[in-house]
Formats: sequence, C-alpha cells, structure tokens
Amino acid sequence: MDEALRRAEREGEAGRLRALRERAGGELFAEGAVELPGLGQPDRLALSRGGRCLAALHADGQLQVWDVVRGVARYAREGVAASALLAQLDPSRVMWADAAGVHVWRPELESLERVHPAPEGSGGAALSGDGRWVGFGCADRVELHELDPQGVGTGERAVFPFGAPEDFGQSEHEYQAELVSLAVVESPVGPRFAAFGAETREQYCCSSEHHTHYLLRYGCFLFAGSAEGCWSLRGSRGDAGLEEFEEALELVRGARALVEPEGRVFVSGGSMEGLSAASGPDDFDAGELEGSLNWETLALQPQGGLRLCNRNDELVLLRPSAELGGSGPPEELFVAANAAGAAAFSPDGRHFAWCDGEGAWVASVELYVCD
Repeated sequence: MDEALRRAEREGEAGRLRALRERAGGELFAEGAVELPGLGQPDRLALSRGGRCLAALHADGQLQVWDVVRGVARYAREGVAASALLAQLDPSRVMWADAAGVHVWRPELESLERVHPAPEGSGGAALSGDGRWVGFGCADRVELHELDPQGVGTGERAVFPFGAPEDFGQSEHEYQAELVSLAVVESPVGPRFAAFGAETREQYCCSSEHHTHYLLRYGCFLFAGSAEGCWSLRGSRGDAGLEEFEEALELVRGARALVEPEGRVFVSGGSMEGLSAASGPDDFDAGELEGSLNWETLALQPQGGLRLCNRNDELVLLRPSAELGGSGPPEELFVAANAAGAAAFSPDGRHFAWCDGEGAWVASVELYVCD
C-alpha cells in the first residue's frame, strides 16, 4: 500500500477521496464518482458499508468482488444463481439468498456455505440491506426469518399467509401464485416486506381430436406488511389461453417490488412502465398497478428517503417532494447518462453505485446532497 492510501486509511472517507484524486490524477474521478472499468453490465449490485467494496452479479452466474479504492476486481466466482439477492456485509464476506436459502461466501478462505435453509415451497427470496432479515416467498405465504451476524437463523420468524381472492373465480382447480419480486427492509417496527407476483386459476379445458385447449384466469397482485398487519391489492385480470397467458406473464416478470422503512411500497419496471407507490391499498387509484410515471425505481436509500431511478437510460439520484416538505416536483440531485441495469445504495445509505454498460461507478451521497 502506498503512502497516499495509508494516509487515507488513517483519515477515513475524506482522506480516501483525496487519495483517489491524487493517485488517479482525475482520470478515475468524474463528478466525485470513482469508476470501475471493465465490470460490464451486471444484473445486481451490492455495496459494503462505507462503499469500499462492490459485489456484482451477472446474468451468467459470475459473481465479482471489486476493490473500489484500487479499482480492481479482487475475487470472482462462477455458478451463482442469477436470481440471487446480494448483501455485501464486509470486504471479506458476501451473502446472498435464493430459493434454496441463505449462502455466505468468504473468498479469502475459499469457503461457501449455506448457512440457513429455505422453508418448503420457497420460490424466491430477498435480503434486507443490512443482512439481518431474509424473506421467502411461497405459493401461499411470505415468511420473514431473522438472521444473526453470521447469516444463521435465530429462530425468530413471522408467517404472512395469502390466498385466492373471493372474486377470482371458482374452479375445482387449485389457485396458484408465482412470486416475481420480494423486498425486505428493517424498520422501527421490525421487518417490512413487499411481494409482487402473478396469480392464476385454471377455469376449464376442452379437448378435440388433435388439441387440448385451456382457459386460464390470470392477474397480478401486490402483498405487503409487517408485524403491524398486512394488506394486498390485485391488479387487472383476464381470461386467456396458455400462449396469451405466457405473453402477459412475461410483462409482469420484469417488475420489482420495493419497500421503505416507513411502509411506503413501490412497484416498478416491467409492464409497470414506471412506479406506483402506496402505504396501503386505499392509496392506489384504479389501474395504478399498470404504472403512472415515467420513472423506474432501482433502489431506495435505507435511511434518508432518496431513490435511484432510471429515466430514459439516465441514472437519477432523486429526492422526492415529500422529503422537501412539499408537493412539488422531486429534486434531481445527480444525473448520469448511459445508465444500464443495476444500481444500489450501501447499507448505511451514504454511498451509491450504478452501471453504464461498460463499467460501474461508486459515489458518495454527501457530495450531491446539500441540506
């Protein structure tokens, strides 16, 4: 380690940023952001507390851990499920969750361990940003499990069942729900969750000499709650054959659910074509699950209320009007062109990262927030 980085270690965040400017001569530093060239276009990002390390998961299952200070990839691993959700706890440990459970990778020790199994019937998972809670989505329920600092379950868990709405149609065939996205966040009242998915019920089928025809009732749903209670909301519904149903389902699968510590819930991306938000089902207007604004929310700040959004391939650090004490337009704190794919805040909310299709960038929130 050279003298500039030794001084940065002693002086903390301010010293690290100054050392980066000195070492890079401005080449790796633009608008206060540190570039990680060659990272590509990952599906998911996770920052460590303090923003010193970045974990990136690609669609082909490659997981990389980057040293932000030096701008280099330190570790890589193949074969990680592309649907996994990351929580980078510290520079030497990466946690992720998938339908099988919670996994911890310690690259320096070449150790990978499933530290907490998923419940039976799990179809997806989500981790809170601090790694304290994991949520599992099943066909008939959402389960929240508390984790200790090592990622092992403490035994504390909550189960939130849900089922077919009464007006979804009656049939001898079983109601089925497919979880598309699940989000979990720590809050003053404990963990909160938001689940978004598709629901189906086979209405009837008829056979001819050469074909069997199925008619399915389908729709989308939003399910959210905490220890204080839960609520659900159903989106548009319809009847379709298998081919039309698969086309409709693909539109829903591109969306994501997000939830703030205060309980505000978002559905963004995919067929939503923007974001919708509510603290409860009565806050949604009719049809709002189909999208209302020309924004796609990528990440919510764990503390502070800021959002990372995609707007026509631009990355925008946004402060909502509610955070400004008014009802006017949101404040755009930072805009980056050619943004592509994933974005993330660090668990402490002080740093954020995004991709531009060729590399990634990491920046300090404090450089752009002037209160």
